[in-house]
Amino acid sequence: MKNQYVADISDFRKYGALRHLQRVTGMNLGVWWLLAPDDSTTDGRKLAYLDKPKLRACDPELFDAMKQLVASGQRTVAAVENAGVLPGAAFASEVVPDPKPARTTAFERARASLSECDLIFVDPDNGLDVPSKPLGTKNSNKFVFRHELQTFWSQGQSLVVYQHFVREKRAPFMARLASDLRGRLPGARIVALRTSHAAFFVVMQPAHADALGQAVDGIEAFWKGQIAVHLIGTD
Repeated sequence: MKNQYVADISDFRKYGALRHLQRVTGMNLGVWWLLAPDDSTTDGRKLAYLDKPKLRACDPELFDAMKQLVASGQRTVAAVENAGVLPGAAFASEVVPDPKPARTTAFERARASLSECDLIFVDPDNGLDVPSKPLGTKNSNKFVFRHELQTFWSQGQSLVVYQHFVREKRAPFMARLASDLRGRLPGARIVALRTSHAAFFVVMQPAHADALGQAVDGIEAFWKGQIAVHLIGTD
C-alpha cells in the first residue's frame, strides 16, 4: 500500500469489501498496511468514480468519506484511520523496510499490535512474494511473505490478502495461488473477491468459515459490477 493510492477506485472497492465483512460477521478487523513510500508514477489517480453518483449506492457513507478525503487533500492511510472508514479496526501503519532484520522486526510489531483481531487484512503493494524478490532485497517490501501469513494463521486469525493481477490468465492465476495457500494454511477455505485490477483472497479459519462464507455470499448484492465472488475449487 502507498499513500498515493488512498481514495482511488481500487481503494474504494477495498474498503467496501472490508466494511461488508465487518458488518455481516461482527469480527474484529486488523489492518497491516504494509506501507511503502510513494513513488513518481501516476498510480492512484483514478478518481473519476467520485463523479458517478450511481457508485454511491454501493456504500453511501464510504463514498462520501472518500470524496471528503480527496477534497481535503488528506490522501494518507492515517487520514483513513482517523475518518473511521473501518469502524473499530486496529492498524499497523509503519512503513515496511526492505532489509531483512528490519522487516522481521516490523512484522513482529504488526503481529503484536493486531494479536486481538479475528480477521487480518494484509495490504501489500503487489501481493504474495515472488522468487525474483526474496526477503531483504530491494522492493521486497511490496510483497507479503508466506511465512508471515502462516504466523497470523497459527494464531487462529482469518485473513484477507490483497493480490494485484499479473500478466497471466486470471482464473488459473487465482487457483494456483489459492492452492499454494491451502498447502501452507491447514484447514483454510479460500474464496477470492475479484475486481478489475486485483483480487482479495478471503482465507477462512474453520471456526470463522460459516460467518465469513455468509458475508462473502451477500457482497455482490451491494457491489454488483464492482466486486465479484470467485469460487475456487479444492484441487
